Amino acid sequence: MALTQVESHYNTFLGPVYTWMVGDLEQALHKSTEFFRSLALQPNSGRIAVDLGCGFGLHSLPLAQLGFEVYALDLCDALLEELKKRRGELPIQAIHGDIVHFETYVPPNASLIVCMGDTLTHLESKEAVSNLLTSIGRCLSAEGTLILEHFHYSCSVFGI
Repeated sequence: MALTQVESHYNTFLGPVYTWMVGDLEQALHKSTEFFRSLALQPNSGRIAVDLGCGFGLHSLPLAQLGFEVYALDLCDALLEELKKRRGELPIQAIHGDIVHFETYVPPNASLIVCMGDTLTHLESKEAVSNLLTSIGRCLSAEGTLILEHFHYSCSVFGI
């Protein structure tokens, strides 16, 4: 199977520096944890969370610490290896897989699905985003929560 353009980009360029780009990793993990706590997510025993485009675990790690069993999908082997090193005994399954086919890797009736960061912008088209949302609707429990995030990059020009 040929690598997708996104997978190739992450494996050869972005993956090795992605964690560095976050800056202070402990601060970033703390902010992520506080974000999820602010939503008052209270997982019961066995509650499943899915992290689409998980990277090194910026969201997977806090979700597991809050009590979720996390299925974390990404295409970048280097980032998944980082996640595996960081997870320790936390209930996180790091899965090499394309998020557009995430349903084949996770159990049905997830309590929480997150797709955060720049993940959605890597999909090929609006139709691909629509198809992903349809798949999420099939996989999410009736009482489940979906959290989507989209980066908005802006540019400022300063004169010297």
